Amino acid sequence: MKSIHFIMVLISSFIFSQDHQVEAGSMYYSPQTLVIEVGETVEWYNAGGFHDVVVTDGPETFSLSPVSGPAVIGSITFNLPGNYDYICSVGNHEAMGMVGSIVVNESNQNNPSSIFMTELTDPQNSSDAGRYVELYNSGSSDVDLSS
Repeated sequence: MKSIHFIMVLISSFIFSQDHQVEAGSMYYSPQTLVIEVGETVEWYNAGGFHDVVVTDGPETFSLSPVSGPAVIGSITFNLPGNYDYICSVGNHEAMGMVGSIVVNESNQNNPSSIFMTELTDPQNSSDAGRYVELYNSGSSDVDLSS
């Protein structure tokens, strides 16, 4: 039964992994460049110091107010494709290299909410000779799970 639970968690995290985190620290954002797809969410986490996030160039601009770390600065769901350049506007942090970018690509896959698990056999049970996981796609497009 433990192996079934592990398989379900593994499949769920593979299919539904859409959130990303950027760490803000002592004059850095990590990763400095992040590539995501439309509809995905990025959370900025302040590991220490006093930092904010201000998008200076992109299809949309926004800013997240400065916080003292460790704390979450904020999160944004990106709904428009394009390049978003951002800085920390506190003091001279930008001049000291505290800059980053998010590259948002069009989504190539179905909305994950259209994919759900319908069957899962227990590999520990010898009567389950097929040993398979069945996923159902209620969307109109093919879903590539190979990458």
